[in-house]
Amino acid sequence: MTKLHRLAFTASQKRSMSAAFGVIACAPLLLAGVAGATPAPAQDMPESPSLPTEVISDIANNAQATETSNAKEPSKPSISTRTGFQRGPEGIDVSKWQRPGGAALNWQKVAASGQKFAFIKATDPTEGDSAYFIEDSVAAAKAGLLIGSYHKAHPDQSATEQADAYAALLAKRDAAAPNAKTLPPVLDIELDNGLKPAALQDWTKQFLQRIEAKTGETPIIYTYRSFWKVQMGNSTDFTNYPLWLAAYQDNAPTDIPGGWTSMLFWQRSSTGKVSGIPTQVDQDVFNGSAEELTALADAH
Repeated sequence: MTKLHRLAFTASQKRSMSAAFGVIACAPLLLAGVAGATPAPAQDMPESPSLPTEVISDIANNAQATETSNAKEPSKPSISTRTGFQRGPEGIDVSKWQRPGGAALNWQKVAASGQKFAFIKATDPTEGDSAYFIEDSVAAAKAGLLIGSYHKAHPDQSATEQADAYAALLAKRDAAAPNAKTLPPVLDIELDNGLKPAALQDWTKQFLQRIEAKTGETPIIYTYRSFWKVQMGNSTDFTNYPLWLAAYQDNAPTDIPGGWTSMLFWQRSSTGKVSGIPTQVDQDVFNGSAEELTALADAH
């Protein structure tokens, strides 16, 4: 499999990725409506400081992203036709909190428990590159899981610098695990760092456009409902990006924010128990069949 985390993205690969999302969009869908606990509601919006200087500079920098990268602009997949949720393969997402004392995770046991994919925290500007990202990505791939990643956003710091750091670490992962099947990059946006909705929306657009230009991949947005509705002003400008929604309840949520009609991934719990993981762990579900999930990874 040719990796997409390089600066060139061929036309045939673009068509493959668009086809993969198209197949997913046509899946038969079913929803149940029993609600449970959800993530903690967003707090009242604080008074916003003026937009940080480095964020303002990103507006100009982002306009030059095409010049600083050889990546071509990929066509964004449309998910507007998806109107529900077909419960498909399950997986997990992990960070340093699943590795107390640095103890290694047993990815063979994770795979044997039925998990099909894993999103692994990659970057965070307050912590730098995850110390375990490469190790866990390689080990999970060897166990047969599809490998995802995510960047924890801090919108009071440069969007361009954060996207560039994320892209650089993804390139290192791909060099370490050249045969791994990988999922698109993810922006984890759940902090406003004092920015009001309009400024936060601008920051988010800058990051998404930059990571797309650097990797040639259409990124996924991870968030939760109250954050998007309040801090992001329930913006409908991002529906061309697939959604990974946190909603801790028994059945897939129907009240999707931001103009999305459904989710690509659903984070259903933060207190899961999975063999091979010594702590509680986030549990996720893909919206579609196993074949569609594999097609999404194969498109990379």
